[in-house]
Amino acid sequence: MERTDFEMYLGQTFEVVSQEPAMTLELVELHRIQASQIPGTRTDSFALLFRGTPSAERPGTLPRQVHVMRRPDGKFYAIYLEPVMSPGKPGQLYEAVFN
Repeated sequence: MERTDFEMYLGQTFEVVSQEPAMTLELVELHRIQASQIPGTRTDSFALLFRGTPSAERPGTLPRQVHVMRRPDGKFYAIYLEPVMSPGKPGQLYEAVFN
């Protein structure tokens, strides 16, 4: 997966379908990160930041693991999501790092 696969979906919602019931997450940030100096690793490292809000059907946060997500165009991805601190706005933030 490349950063360009996600740029046009900034501000749109993705559906986490690997959990029941499914949960929607908004892609709120996409940023470059410093590439690893280890040979053979990605040179265009980036991170995605999603925001989700617990609901009556899905209280709490998603577990730290690989989740199957459906992009707004219907394409599916398996992405490792990590819950991160969510200061300020309501909702839980999740980060996916590609390095």
